[in-house]
Amino acid sequence: NLEEFLKRWRDYMRFADEALTTIVNILPSFAGNPPMLMQTCCYAGNDQVAAMKAINPLLELGTVLSQDIQEKDYVEVLEEAHPPEGVTIIVNNVLMRELTDDIVQAILAAREAKPDFILQMRALGGAMNRVPADATAFSHRDCDVMLLSPTFLPADVSAEEAAEALKPWKSIEAFGVGAYSGFKSTATAEDLALLYPKATYER
Repeated sequence: NLEEFLKRWRDYMRFADEALTTIVNILPSFAGNPPMLMQTCCYAGNDQVAAMKAINPLLELGTVLSQDIQEKDYVEVLEEAHPPEGVTIIVNNVLMRELTDDIVQAILAAREAKPDFILQMRALGGAMNRVPADATAFSHRDCDVMLLSPTFLPADVSAEEAAEALKPWKSIEAFGVGAYSGFKSTATAEDLALLYPKATYER
């Protein structure tokens, strides 16, 4: 049950070990595979007992079909994306102060409205929240989660068709308080307002 999983993930990450970071990918059916939920996590530290203590509750959030837990150097964790050719990819993200029940419902509705909807959720918090909002160009320091969604469209997609395809995402974005520039493929005036609050932009 996706709704139950998201709420349990949210509640756990609010108080999880700060060395743990998690990403939840909600994926549609693809290449004969059914819709799936994939969770990735990273525990930054060498204490394996502490790492498993932090990770084990994640394995209890739903039925685990497969898992791969191993120790890696940080450089091995990084992956370079290779987008497919011949498509237009519009990448959007939004930052939420809290993953509320209303936002969870908006996610479920977006999946219902757009069967190929892709959504990634990244838990924030920890040290990021303790940096003053005016210390860097990134000022949304009071957020607990980032939602990210790539929309894959034909290379010759029209502006009207793109706007229609993005409607499910827009229904989620409406709950946000800002965005992060590293996961934004457009730079409209609306985008800039999300990325940089007025005082930050002027500074």
